[in-house]
Amino acid sequence: MKFFQRALERRKAKRLDVIHGPERKPKYPNDLRLLLASYPPNVQRHPGAPSSLTDAEIDDNFDQFLLVRDDRLRVVGELLAATKDVKVDVSPLLDPAQDPSGSLNAIEMWIDSYVPERSRLPVSAMVNAPVYDFYASRRDGADIIFSLAVDLGLLVGEALRLRRAHWQWGVDRHPSNGPACDEPMNHFRRIVLIDQSPSSAGMVHEMDVVMLSTMYSWRSRSSAMPRLAHWLNGWIGAEDS
Repeated sequence: MKFFQRALERRKAKRLDVIHGPERKPKYPNDLRLLLASYPPNVQRHPGAPSSLTDAEIDDNFDQFLLVRDDRLRVVGELLAATKDVKVDVSPLLDPAQDPSGSLNAIEMWIDSYVPERSRLPVSAMVNAPVYDFYASRRDGADIIFSLAVDLGLLVGEALRLRRAHWQWGVDRHPSNGPACDEPMNHFRRIVLIDQSPSSAGMVHEMDVVMLSTMYSWRSRSSAMPRLAHWLNGWIGAEDS
């Protein structure tokens, strides 16, 4: 009986492991919190969820986003290039004449090596990334990983923008995404990539949340994550309207 009880407990543990995230390595040898101890936070002038900010504050945040964009790209690029075991060269992402796939695959390897168990991530969520906590956070201190997610989103977003003439950074104020619609979109009044092609109807891409979700999902699913390179090439490969 004890043998069968232990076998049942092991099976339960495996099921829970699928919920909380399969450990692809017995231990995560790289301490992300230690790595981010000196990482300069990407704090908005007016922190908080979009619903708590005035239109002027939203616009001020966007002005700051554009002002510090190059500096944040440098900061995240230096971090990714400085790690010992997985080095990421971000320059192909920012040069539209180069293939970005290798750099995106390297970012995935970096995430796999450095993102810890969910219990060591801010606001550890069982299933989905804690998007609303992310919106409201100052992205510093214990939440410094949120600054990393913002900077990675900027980096991948720039790779897209530089390759698609109609895509530009902006604030989502499209009427179809706001309070008047049946299901208002979470990204309404947030900084996003906006597809400004005539046929897009204001399609937006919330790049920081894309990267936040990638980081949290990495430890939450038993199946492999969709490849960033495949996802990016899907957008780049489509013809602009």
